[in-house]
Amino acid sequence: MTTMKTYQALCRLFAASLAVASFACGAMTVQLNTPPTIRVGDTFDMDVVINDAFTGKGPLEEILAFGFDVTISDPSIVSLIGVSVAIPFDDDSAFFENTDVAGSVFPGIPNEGSNNTLPLATVTFQAMMSGTVSVGIASDLSDFNEGLVYSLDPPADITASAGVAVVPLPTSIWLIGSGLVGLVGIARRKKAA
Repeated sequence: MTTMKTYQALCRLFAASLAVASFACGAMTVQLNTPPTIRVGDTFDMDVVINDAFTGKGPLEEILAFGFDVTISDPSIVSLIGVSVAIPFDDDSAFFENTDVAGSVFPGIPNEGSNNTLPLATVTFQAMMSGTVSVGIASDLSDFNEGLVYSLDPPADITASAGVAVVPLPTSIWLIGSGLVGLVGIARRKKAA
């Protein structure tokens, strides 16, 4: 009788561990890296990196592809210039009309410890005018081409945003520039006299 109770307790423990593992898949995080200071006229990059991509996934799981859209809260402050998909992914962005950035890899990226941090792409922006803007990525999981696509599990949402402050050029540069223009004007007057 005790072996039966032990067996039932082990079955409950196994079922509970499966339930915990299925909730742990939400531990994947999307990291957006932007430079700390951005000035008007600067071109800057935002690196899109997935951390803990295989948390809660089985040992046979692989990453096959990804897709997302680039979001900009105010396009008058920052504009999208281009995107570079990270190695080992192939750039599939041109194939999908409603997806800004897409990449695929074959064979898939296996669930190994060295693949827990995974760069997806670098998004390049141009700072047009000063102000604060939110830039980011968003995946629509109802679109088959978006999200982080696994071989066995359903796609994972890869949505994140970061606040970016674009600052004007320092006034000291304007002062130096106007001083140089003044000196050139004085030199021309002396030369003409």
